[in-house]
Amino acid sequence: MPDRVSDAIQVLRVSALTTYENRRIETGVLLFGATPEDCHAPPPRPPAALPYSTALTAIRSFHRLCDGLQTLALVGRDGMLVELVDVHEWAAAYAGLPLPVPTIERYAAHSRATLCGGHVCLVLTPNGEIKIFADGRQVFSFLETDARQKYAAWRHAAGDEQVAERLFTVALNLAEDRRGALFVILDDSTTGGHIIPPGDLLAEPRMASPRGGKQALHYLLRDTSLLRIAPAVLESVARIDGAIVSDASGRLLAFGTILRPPTGVDPEVAATEGGRTTAALAASHFGKVLMVSEDGRVSFFHGGRRAWQL
Repeated sequence: MPDRVSDAIQVLRVSALTTYENRRIETGVLLFGATPEDCHAPPPRPPAALPYSTALTAIRSFHRLCDGLQTLALVGRDGMLVELVDVHEWAAAYAGLPLPVPTIERYAAHSRATLCGGHVCLVLTPNGEIKIFADGRQVFSFLETDARQKYAAWRHAAGDEQVAERLFTVALNLAEDRRGALFVILDDSTTGGHIIPPGDLLAEPRMASPRGGKQALHYLLRDTSLLRIAPAVLESVARIDGAIVSDASGRLLAFGTILRPPTGVDPEVAATEGGRTTAALAASHFGKVLMVSEDGRVSFFHGGRRAWQL
């Protein structure tokens, strides 16, 4: 009997280092269990079935077969890739059974799919995390990065531990949803005018805003801080085009602001990098910058350079 869990982890680890059309890979697999159950019969083995192993990752279209969120590769007891399944349809057979512990909605079906039969589900998320589900709950998670060290560097640079944790957590959530965002913590709040356009500073005197202008909504977030804004609300605000800018204590200075054109960035770098990365590099001359790219990566910029990428 092959060690299917070990083989599946290896497939996902290799996939985590791969991109497809400049996007990080999302995929998943359901290992058919050895315990007899009434809802799902053992899948037949197709004549030309391939082993679920790292050799599959060399097939360019392999990563397009399933997205890990809605669809999964089904692997038989013999370790062969036999079918593609919809995880929600698979889990529907156990809809009447309670989950042993609460789980996040995104992966509720993955937990439910393993309630009976000894099935095991493994998922590779957009930020490179491997989640393993068994017996109706998540039993393991593995992020093949030095995330602890990178978070420690970010926390040390940010200064305020609560602010650092709040922004890092929000950034990871946005990365998993593949939502781009930009967070700037200024070293000196008086330098905000160097990167924030006129009219975008929340502390500026209240004045009539153009009809339909974003400034008309400034009152909703004026005189508040990152720690007083609910994380879910902060995620929503971060999805607005532009950057969220705060001071070192977390006081919100601007949101949805299109940062001023860079002046301290090498023109060759600006020509090759995307607009968000160029803005992050420029803003990092005035503070600490956490950037979320739409391919699911989180990057930390400081002092005009990228300190790390997760």
